[in-house]
Amino acid sequence: MQNKNLTQTAKAKEIIKFRKATTTDLGEIKEALNNYTGRMCDVSAENLIFWNDYYQTYVHNGSRGFVIKFLTMDNTSCHVFPFDAKNKELIILLAKQAGGKICISCLTPGEAAYIGENFTVEGTHYSRDWDDYIYRAEDIINLTGKRYNGQRNHINKFQKLDPDYVYEKITNGNAADIKNFLIEFYGKRPPKTEMTSFETARLIKMFDDYESNGQLGDCLKVRGKVVGFSFGEVVCDTLIVHSEKTNTEYAGA
Repeated sequence: MQNKNLTQTAKAKEIIKFRKATTTDLGEIKEALNNYTGRMCDVSAENLIFWNDYYQTYVHNGSRGFVIKFLTMDNTSCHVFPFDAKNKELIILLAKQAGGKICISCLTPGEAAYIGENFTVEGTHYSRDWDDYIYRAEDIINLTGKRYNGQRNHINKFQKLDPDYVYEKITNGNAADIKNFLIEFYGKRPPKTEMTSFETARLIKMFDDYESNGQLGDCLKVRGKVVGFSFGEVVCDTLIVHSEKTNTEYAGA
C-alpha cells in the first residue's frame, strides 16, 4: 500500500463536493467498486462504512468519477485513487481545490506508477504494517501442500477435541448469539487502544441488524455456543475478510 503527495498549480474552477459516507451509500459505493481490481481491504464498501466515523470517510460520485476522502491516523487528509479509467482531470481538480497538492492513498504498484508518470510527486510512504494478506481461493479451500500443514493440524485438533460442532451462516436469527459472544470475548480482552475500542463498539452494534450490512459471514458453534465467526464481502474477484474473532480456549478453533 502506498501514499503519494501530488502537486498541481492554479486555482480550481470547479468544486468537487464530498458527503459523509453512510449505510445509505452502500449500494452506490458497491456499484462504483464493481470493477475495482486493486484487492485492498480499505477499498471496499463495507469496510469504508464500518470505519466511516473513525476515519471521517467522505465520498464524491459525479460526472467526472468516484473518489473517497478520509483522514489517516495522523490526521492527514487523503484521497483514494479515482477508480474509473484513471481520471487525470479529477485528480488535477482535487489538487487545485486543496491548494496545490493532495495525498493519494491505497495505491497499487500500477496506480503508483501512473501517478509518478503524470504528476510531480513530492514524497512516497510505504508501510509494511498495513499490507494485506492475499491467498488463492483454491489454496484456502483445499489447504494442499506443506505450506498449510499448520492450518490442517489446527483443524484436525479442533475436530478431535470438539466433534460436536456446527458451522452456520450468519443471519439475524443467530446474530444475538454472536453479539453475546463478542461481549464475553471483549470482557476477557478489554480494548487497549482507541482504534480497538471503536472496533469493539462498532462490531457489537453491527449485530443488532446484521443482514442490513449485506456481508457474507459464518459462525462456529460448539454445543450450541458461538466460539468464533468470520465475515466479509466480495469486491470484483476477491473475498475481503473484514473481521474474524475466535475463542482460543477451544484448541484449533
